[in-house]
Formats: sequence, C-alpha cells, structure tokens
Amino acid sequence: MTGAEIKAVLEEALDYALQLDGSTGAYPYAAGLRWHVDAGKPAGERLSKMEFKGRTDTSWSALDMNKSYRLVTNNYIAAGRDGYLTFKTVKNDGRYTDTYLDYAQSFVDYVLERGSVGKLPASEYSTQSIVRWPAMVMWSAIQSDRRGNLIGEAGISASLFCASSHKGFRASPRSNARPSIKHQII
Repeated sequence: MTGAEIKAVLEEALDYALQLDGSTGAYPYAAGLRWHVDAGKPAGERLSKMEFKGRTDTSWSALDMNKSYRLVTNNYIAAGRDGYLTFKTVKNDGRYTDTYLDYAQSFVDYVLERGSVGKLPASEYSTQSIVRWPAMVMWSAIQSDRRGNLIGEAGISASLFCASSHKGFRASPRSNARPSIKHQII
C-alpha cells in the first residue's frame, strides 16, 4: 500500500470510530506507525505528523505518501469492515496475500518466541496526541410536580460517546409537570 492509502484507511477507521453509530473498536492502532489526531477537523484531515518505523529502523521517519509499504492485518479488517474501506479496495485489486494464519495463534507464537511482552513506551504508541476532542453535550429536561418533587427526566445526548450511566428517558405522564432545562458540557 502507498503511504497515501495507509493514511486514507486510517482516516476511514477513525471516522467510523467517531460516528455515533460507529464502533469504538474500529479506532486505529498499529505497530510501526504513529500519528497525531485532531478530532475537531473534518473527516480525512484528522491525522497529521504520520511517521513510520520499520522492524530494523532505529528512528522514526515521515510516512512517504508516494512510497509503498507492506502491512499485516486480519481478514476481518482486510475485507473493509469496521470502516477500513481502502483495505477492501487493495484486496480487490489483487494486492493482498492471505497467509491463512490464525491471528490469535500468531500472537501466541510471537510471545513464545520472545519469552515475554511488556508495555510499550509512550513514544511507540500509534496515537501520540489527541486534540480538540468534541465535547459531550447532554440535554435533559427534568420534570417536577407543583411541590418540586422529581417525577421524570428526559435526556438527549449529542456526543461521540455516551456515558453508560446516562439514565435516558424516564418521563411521567402527569399533566401538572413543569419542565426545567439544563445543558451540560462534559
């Protein structure tokens, strides 16, 4: 794949991970590649300062958009799933080799060969920084009766990732309910 195709496929996966109906499991990570993310930018422009470090390299260098690189991924991602659409194009173009290796077994074999694996230093992480992460905005209308007792709450979340503890809609059909509104940036 060219450097431009690598950037494209990572941008696609990042975009999919950031969509409300996307998958956080699609968030890209890689060995030998690193980048910076600005989630506030439009899709296709969120990754910058992309760098490559080959297996025998001792330092990082800028990812050359015109150079060809060899990548390894699993069949699921190679088929364009989880937003990795450019991988499917590469596969369909015939620039793909199926090794028929089970990725879980490959990892076990890798660990057995090395003896152990540990946490990487932060300089080796794929995502070096994330800036302008969109704020989570939650709107809720709290309904109370004439005495001020809470009788219901309706909530709408306009965010990338909703807190799992958000209670959602719990409205009471009482006609004497008086709504009050609050906005919260988290």
